[in-house]
Amino acid sequence: MRTIKTQSIGLGAGLVGVAIATSVFQVRLPFLQPPLIADSSPHPSHCLTLVAALKPPLNVRSQPFVAPNNIIGRLDTGMQVSVEKQEGNWLLLNAPVQGWIYQKSTATSCSDSQKVLVAIPQASDRSAPIDSGPGILAIAIEQYHLGHIDAAIALVQSISAQSTAYEEAKLALVQWPQKWQIAQDQFYSAQHAIREGRWQDVLDRVESYPDIRFWRERLTPVVREAIKQQQRSYQANTVQAQQLSPK
Repeated sequence: MRTIKTQSIGLGAGLVGVAIATSVFQVRLPFLQPPLIADSSPHPSHCLTLVAALKPPLNVRSQPFVAPNNIIGRLDTGMQVSVEKQEGNWLLLNAPVQGWIYQKSTATSCSDSQKVLVAIPQASDRSAPIDSGPGILAIAIEQYHLGHIDAAIALVQSISAQSTAYEEAKLALVQWPQKWQIAQDQFYSAQHAIREGRWQDVLDRVESYPDIRFWRERLTPVVREAIKQQQRSYQANTVQAQQLSPK
């Protein structure tokens, strides 16, 4: 069972002390002042959020901004959290600890993959651990195809060696970055080929293009443009051939 690391400071009186101390730092160091948050929205109750920090643990803060002394807890990658609302790039948690975490260090899924995950782990929970690896891997795959490769890799790295998904996770750690790089390079090569009028070069790459939804969606308009330009070229050549043919 993963443990939740929290500092000894309490969330009640501790928040007051941290707020006072933080205000002092903000006067001395203006760059630490929190940005104005324009948007605030409740988090969808049917969605599931996991910590996906590449360099865990992820800091939990008493306010939605970074300051030297507003850390009130830490969470390991792969842990499930309950989100109350989102403000800008910050998520307010109500479990397993109350506080704010940086949204870009998390992964949220609203698909059925969350059904195989365990309930939110509590620090006092002494029950036998449940294998959450398959669920974490499912969400990692989803994040990978959405284009969130850092979150996907972080989640895969968090899967325990005792999990039934461990071997597949190890393979993903090797293959995913390689396939991602190939897809990225081929996408930029296709764009370059379009600019140079090499339509067939673009179409020749389609069959061998890595099966990553994020990059395939970006490649689709490039392929459509190649097909359109190739058709125009064919029509122009046909007209020219007809004009040059003896009557």
